[in-house]
Amino acid sequence: MQINHQLATPKIGPRTMITLFWGFFGWPFSLRHNHLNRKRAKNYNG
Repeated sequence: MQINHQLATPKIGPRTMITLFWGFFGWPFSLRHNHLNRKRAKNYNG
């Protein structure tokens, strides 16, 4: 089991872990700060 786990871990990769992390925990924060992001986007666009 340990060997299979070690072989499967590199396939996941850090990017997938971050994506899964924000997929489960990041979406409520994105919804909460969505209006702030729109204001910031307008400021960046000028």
